[in-house]
Amino acid sequence: MWIQHTVSDYLYQIVLVSTVFFLGRYYIGWRRWSNVPPGPQPLPFLGNIDYFKSNDQLQTFRKLRKIFGDVFSLRFGGNLFIVFNGYEALKEAFVRNGDIFSDRPKTYIMEQISRGRGISGSSGAFWKETRAFTIRALREFGFGKQSMESKLMEEVDAFLAVIGNTNGEPFDIRNTSYTSVSNVICSLIFGRRFEHGDKTFESVLDLLDQNFKLAGQTGILGIFPILRFLPGDLFGAKRLIKNSGKIRKFFLDQIQCHRANFDETNIHDFTDAFLKEQRKHLGDTSTIFTDNNLTTLIGNVFSAGTETTATGIRWAVLYLLHYRDIQDRLRQEIDQVIGRSRMPSISDKQNMPFFEAFIVEVLRHANIAPLALPHGSACDTMFRGFFIPRGSILVPNLDSILNDPKLFSCPETFCPSRFIDDDGKLTGCDKVTAFSVGRRLCPGESLAKMELFLFLTSLIQNFRLLPEDPTCLPSLQGIVGMTKTPKPFKLRAIKL
Repeated sequence: MWIQHTVSDYLYQIVLVSTVFFLGRYYIGWRRWSNVPPGPQPLPFLGNIDYFKSNDQLQTFRKLRKIFGDVFSLRFGGNLFIVFNGYEALKEAFVRNGDIFSDRPKTYIMEQISRGRGISGSSGAFWKETRAFTIRALREFGFGKQSMESKLMEEVDAFLAVIGNTNGEPFDIRNTSYTSVSNVICSLIFGRRFEHGDKTFESVLDLLDQNFKLAGQTGILGIFPILRFLPGDLFGAKRLIKNSGKIRKFFLDQIQCHRANFDETNIHDFTDAFLKEQRKHLGDTSTIFTDNNLTTLIGNVFSAGTETTATGIRWAVLYLLHYRDIQDRLRQEIDQVIGRSRMPSISDKQNMPFFEAFIVEVLRHANIAPLALPHGSACDTMFRGFFIPRGSILVPNLDSILNDPKLFSCPETFCPSRFIDDDGKLTGCDKVTAFSVGRRLCPGESLAKMELFLFLTSLIQNFRLLPEDPTCLPSLQGIVGMTKTPKPFKLRAIKL
């Protein structure tokens, strides 16, 4: 009895101390958060968790914007989320206030995967130095330059060959587009490509695709990290972390191969360039040139350089199945500018305004990354008369730009012609911020647009794209995770 009583008292004290601590932290946070941007009334302790019950978070944000304006806040437990909406608000926050609003908040999943390394999960001086090296090194190997075209066309040829082998039978373009696009990145970071059908490589791409879908449902752990101790894997976090470990092992194998064959006088690719710098900084404990940073950095470049572009190709094909008149008009422009006797070239782009308008409209309407990765505030500051506390989580709502009726009339309608003026020239494309804004802008934007142009022009030049079932077109509703992807669909590619 004495033992039971002692244990009971002990547990009571733990619960009491924990409750007082939690209430105190909540109260301090509440007082500190006075004069923050407006938002819906939070529930005690839980905050605005009810606003994330909706299956369509984008619609929820659109409704909240109408009520509270371009900058509103949401509270979840001890976290303050501030959502920025509209072109002007995002530009003001992440461009003009980029010095303050370019940190990356520390969330449970981000910490498990990146631990403050790479360019996606790091902040401050470490991030700036890592990002500067990454862009500089990739450009040395043609990143975003016209000299990259030969590598791109090698993958376009393989892409067309795989599609040609379907012989007009229904197929899913997902694996083909993923392998082709990721090979472009592999040529930059590893100096090699992988064949279509390579089981090891395809398994890595499948794990990557799974993680982008899982990332959406693991977000709750960033708000209530204690939920990770629940039995099972209710939010998919354990699976995501396990997948990341397998992907990381693949990258480590590539790095070890490079290290075994390293020749400082013959630098082939991004990994070689990093290893060269690493040798210069041996013994420097503050250097960015560590194996852990290299592995994370490769993961950042590989995933960002694969997912958005490959998904963009799939969305483009889906729209071409739905809008046969647009497909015919694009093919007509190809016939006029390129013809059928040669492959497309980047130099053709300037003479093909409708094709470029089509790509821009795909990026706008598909809304591939509707909510960019969250930012963090480096210090307490004021924004438009509101207090933005250090440590708050800042959400750039790109959907609020891409679907803004003030910028794009009838935004729910897919219409490439909206970007063509009366003189047949491109107009208004600068408002399509599909690659984010500010200092965290995706550095691969120029390469992604090159890829989309060359892959899609070559595809339409060589094939007529038809739905698997002409009486039942595939859905245009997307699956929202970290990115917004099409639901699985099949098509038939008829050789012209």
